[in-house]
Amino acid sequence: MEFFLASMALPLLVVVAAVVLGVANAGLRQKARRLEMARMHQWAQRNGLHYTPGDNSIAALSAHAPFGIGSNRVGHNVFRGTHRGRAMIFGEYRYTVKNNKSTVVHPWQFVALAMPAPRPWLNLRRDHGGLFSRPGRKGLLLESQEFNERFRIDTASERFAYDVLSPRTMEWLLADARADTVGFRFEGQWAITVRAGTLNPDEVWFYAEYLHDVIGLVPDFVWRY
Repeated sequence: MEFFLASMALPLLVVVAAVVLGVANAGLRQKARRLEMARMHQWAQRNGLHYTPGDNSIAALSAHAPFGIGSNRVGHNVFRGTHRGRAMIFGEYRYTVKNNKSTVVHPWQFVALAMPAPRPWLNLRRDHGGLFSRPGRKGLLLESQEFNERFRIDTASERFAYDVLSPRTMEWLLADARADTVGFRFEGQWAITVRAGTLNPDEVWFYAEYLHDVIGLVPDFVWRY
């Protein structure tokens, strides 16, 4: 009888220990998150920004990858403010992909600047293929062979793409080193750039400045359609 009771007690102790460990880990995660939110809030105050720990509206910022993929789509550590007179949103966008064996959370840093007027979707990036490119075709081709070889263009409006990517703008993109590593999209009200990985607030200004320069190259008549 004593042996039976001992054999029953051991699994019970294992279960209890697992529960206690799980509760302790959850408590540590909650504490770490509170500290992170406090640091983010202080950073936002120093930079004249408004901070939101979680923002479900970010999922609607774009209809194209990495937005619209997976489940549990949410903005994590989201900041709002202005950059050189343009409304700005940036933060970390997360979505979850589940399969039979695992659940993986995918983080993406995003930066978005408001454009003077809403416009069709236009995506430009170095032509390496991958997540942001449509499979099965090259994309829109322009009159510059050098530009076509270096960049891929996908758009909902060829007229808009031709107007935005004027010879002056193409020349600028070919010469600016940032364009080799930073893709951008125009979509609705926003010019957006994204990169895989968690948010690094201190590097956001680099992307915001690039987007501001790109918007500034667009001919004025494009905003008056």
